[in-house]
Formats: sequence, structure tokens, C-alpha cells
Amino acid sequence: MVVIALARNPELRKQFADATDPVALGRQIGIIESKAKTMPKLKSTAATVPPVKGNNGAELNSLEKLKEEAHKSSDWSAYFAAKRAKKITYWSNING
Repeated sequence: MVVIALARNPELRKQFADATDPVALGRQIGIIESKAKTMPKLKSTAATVPPVKGNNGAELNSLEKLKEEAHKSSDWSAYFAAKRAKKITYWSNING
């Protein structure tokens, strides 16, 4: 916290640079630390937290189900076809 306070306050940096007495410097650091601990913390509200967006959850879940079925039946054709279709959709959305 002392480093942040020094970075934000040029007057405080000048006081530290001009200080010659190590005891006074120690007191100054103690004062800064005590003030820094009592600083109010930012409260996160719904306005400051970005909404979480996801659109791949259902596709991944269906791929996982197909993969489990392929493990059981040893037929991977449906899994690889779905995976190829997902790649084509993904790259066509990115490249436009």
C-alpha cells in the first residue's frame, strides 16, 4: 500500500526523498500504512460487473455426449462429424 500511495502522490515522494532521519521515515511509513488500511474498498455492483455470455456450452455438452457414446460403441463417426461441423461453423463465423 505504501508503494501505491507513493506512486499516486508526488508530494509524498518528495517528502521521502528529502527525509534524512530514518526514524522519521519509519513513522511516515507507519502513517501511510494506517491510512491505507482504512481506505474504503470499491463495492462491485451489477452495473460494474460485466454479464457473462456463452454460446458454446450446448455444443460442447453434445460433443461430450457423442464422445461418451463413441467410447461405449467404438463408432466414432458421429463424434467426428459433429466436431467437423463445429469447426466449420466456428471458422466461418470468425472469417465472415
